Amino acid sequence: CLKNPREPSDLAKTVNETLTHFRPRFKKCTMLPIFTSLEGPPLTSFELSILTSSAMAASDQEKISVAGNASDEQHFLVPPEAIAERVQIIFVLTILIVLIHGIFVALLKDKGKKVPFQMVNMVVNTFLSIAGFYCWFFVLPQNPTGEEKSSYPDLFIFGCTQIAYQIWSIPMGVYNGDKAEMFGHHISAFLTASFTVFFVVGFRYDAVYFYGILEASSVPLSIMNSFKDNPEWIKAYPGIYKMSRAAFAAVFFFIRVVFLAPVWFSFFFRLWGVSSTTEGLALIGCRVLAYSSIFLYILQWYWFWLIAKALLKPKKKPKPDSEKNS
Repeated sequence: CLKNPREPSDLAKTVNETLTHFRPRFKKCTMLPIFTSLEGPPLTSFELSILTSSAMAASDQEKISVAGNASDEQHFLVPPEAIAERVQIIFVLTILIVLIHGIFVALLKDKGKKVPFQMVNMVVNTFLSIAGFYCWFFVLPQNPTGEEKSSYPDLFIFGCTQIAYQIWSIPMGVYNGDKAEMFGHHISAFLTASFTVFFVVGFRYDAVYFYGILEASSVPLSIMNSFKDNPEWIKAYPGIYKMSRAAFAAVFFFIRVVFLAPVWFSFFFRLWGVSSTTEGLALIGCRVLAYSSIFLYILQWYWFWLIAKALLKPKKKPKPDSEKNS
């Protein structure tokens, strides 16, 4: 046990001394942040081993790469054992989502094919949004630095859940006849989540908002769509239907339009800064993430335009009884 929890360990002191000696060479290293105090986010054993081994082996003749230089593909991807572990997690989550879907199909088999689909959406998105709000407000720092936003490796679970969700959503979208933009959304979400899961710099801080909090608007949307798929429900429970529409529009506006803008632009500028120092696989990964993110962000505004147009559309006045009988 440390006598003084605020005092860094001997290993941290050694690393700091080495980093101080070679500080000019580290200015362009934008991959993993360096945290060697207890106040900072924790390093995984993988990150710490790269940090210490790179620092100890550095010399004046070598190109220093602490925690993996952005152009070093070996350090840009998480290690093979981590990839295998996360693939297993994705597989288990996918099976779980399929089982949940099967349960709803059995319980709601007389409600049409889309209602079980909407119920799965509601369950998964409720879980993601609750986890997202909890992490965003109670786990992550409220005023993080740029380095802090590149850390938090344990938050890859958000990306794993999103990948599993999209693996299930894509074939279900084909079955339900989704529109083209929805398939674009599914594929782009799959690609961005893959970056979060399998790359060392996965921007997992931002993933809490993108894959967690953003899904809060999908919960009332699932309820609203279930009513649309069953018009008799609207007649029987008009109040619930109106509340779901209002809740969806309000949550979408604040979560996906107002509050998303500063989070997305902060993320995108950091991403572009990282990609400017990369090459090879690292560059491809950064650019795929960037272009997919741009598409998804534009899609939010397109959906908001559709929502606003639907809300502002004048309601058709009911015809008088005399016209109905004529």
